[in-house]
Amino acid sequence: MLSGAFPEYQLNKNTLEVYYLNLSDFDPKDFEKVILAHIRENKWFPKISELRQELVRLRGFSRATPSDVWDSLIKAAESDQEPEMDANTERALRVCGGWEGFCRMTYRDLQFTRKDFERVFNEGLEREDNLIRLGQAPVPEMKRVAHEEG
Repeated sequence: MLSGAFPEYQLNKNTLEVYYLNLSDFDPKDFEKVILAHIRENKWFPKISELRQELVRLRGFSRATPSDVWDSLIKAAESDQEPEMDANTERALRVCGGWEGFCRMTYRDLQFTRKDFERVFNEGLEREDNLIRLGQAPVPEMKRVAHEEG
């Protein structure tokens, strides 16, 4: 599909292998949605990171990887746009002092905090998976995080 939409980009076997290795965790339906969205909105062949970002946007934060969510939060902070977050992302962001604390961190502090964010985020995903296995799937809740005065 990408080759047809971007005929000027010459795919080789090596590139296909790298894309496959880095995108093989996508659900096939999600993958198709991501590709179609990229084709509609971009004029250049996608980078792997762009496709992963699109997946985060399409799915919302709830089932994205901690790394994908972190990258989206960084991008949102750089553009000074507070994103909508699910409860798991909000919980994990608390280790960074919430949205405002996250936005005020230096690059060096963000590097140290990332591991804690990812740990808390993964714990939330495990909790959700356990609820799903027990037949008590959580209801995704997207909300804008309120700024705390202080």
